[in-house]
Amino acid sequence: MFEALSGEREGIARRGDDVGLRLLDPEGRTDRAGRPIQHDFVVSGALAEQIHSVADGLALVWPVVAAEYARCWDRADPPGRG
Repeated sequence: MFEALSGEREGIARRGDDVGLRLLDPEGRTDRAGRPIQHDFVVSGALAEQIHSVADGLALVWPVVAAEYARCWDRADPPGRG
């Protein structure tokens, strides 16, 4: 699904009823090299029908996953930083 977004830092791609959502970390988190962390999601069902832009995806998907990402990336030894 994400081959349609090759080289893109953010975007959406549709395949059938699913939407691939790629976005940069809304909290501005970076990896140990200082690169922005990129998140890829595959969204299906009724939620996918509501996503027509990265802004839509950010508004609809990020609130669902933000706490889990914060728990992972905001700790003292996050992935990619060790």
